[in-house]
Amino acid sequence: MKKDSKEEIVKAAISLFNSNGYAGTSIRDIATVAKVNSATIAYHFENKLGLLEYCFTYFFEQYLSIIEEKFSLMDTGVKDCLKRITADLLHYQCENIELTSFVYREMSMDSQVVREIMSTYALKEKYYFQ
Repeated sequence: MKKDSKEEIVKAAISLFNSNGYAGTSIRDIATVAKVNSATIAYHFENKLGLLEYCFTYFFEQYLSIIEEKFSLMDTGVKDCLKRITADLLHYQCENIELTSFVYREMSMDSQVVREIMSTYALKEKYYFQ
């Protein structure tokens, strides 16, 4: 097993999910692009759904950490704090455009997985902005 196989799997999945959609991407496709065995994907993520959850969790953990970090600027004023948060979130999304595009597209689809994942992160985001 390659040392960085998990990272390669995630990169391949994000690229394929972005271009083909979640439903249009198979474990075999991801394994081929990542140059790993399908069993390696199962080892790290259990299945395609586990990989999807990992991608969503990674995206939103980074997203929320930006908000949390910038809340320390609240002492400089709400307006400046919100400007910094917005700028940093946009920067993060641009740096991770494939992941961002994929996550937002999947969020627009009504699925059990998306609802479960989003319920946690939407509540955290709502808490910070209230």
